[in-house]
Amino acid sequence: MTAINPTNMKPFANLHGWSDIHPFEVIKVNTPNKLTIRPMNHSELLNKDELVFHAGGFSAHCSNQNVQRYTYSSNPEAGTLAIRYSKAKRRWQDADGNIYVLADKPKYFYDFNF
Repeated sequence: MTAINPTNMKPFANLHGWSDIHPFEVIKVNTPNKLTIRPMNHSELLNKDELVFHAGGFSAHCSNQNVQRYTYSSNPEAGTLAIRYSKAKRRWQDADGNIYVLADKPKYFYDFNF
């Protein structure tokens, strides 16, 4: 994860919170080290029938949760926030220290096993 320049600009910034991932879209490149982002909408799970659950954990364990697929859409009504590239920590983060990974595609991931 490096600071943005014209050769490594990515249109999405996925928030990695513990084990879940939430998609954001890059709205504006303020500087090479500061972006304005906005949360995206994601639909229901498209391939619910493909997930395999087994008894265990709090209620069940999903043995193939990495196959989750969703559709995404912009949410112009959502508020925006700024993220900055921390040279010291070598990552994109917001003012609260939440970590974002720049990507070519949005990603939503729900950890069924948490």
